[in-house]
Amino acid sequence: DLAYPHHESPPCEFHHAPTVIGTVLVEGDTYPGYDALASYAADACGVMAANMFGQEQLDQERTEVVFVYPSPNGWEIGDRTVTCATQNPKW
Repeated sequence: DLAYPHHESPPCEFHHAPTVIGTVLVEGDTYPGYDALASYAADACGVMAANMFGQEQLDQERTEVVFVYPSPNGWEIGDRTVTCATQNPKW
């Protein structure tokens, strides 16, 4: 995992929490809004997951990309981090 290089991810066939695959920083001083951040996060995390797992695995819905992005309050205090994770869509 990019965020935790010493951590091993559990196998996808076992039920477990989403696995963080990395983070992305968002540029700018003004809060872009939920829709813009969600779009940015979906694109950035999608590319990150495709590079890690291969687009075929994502296309076959064996891995689902999820993300967390800053709220307006978080942005106000300096949070510009999007956290990207993957999970088995069956869980």
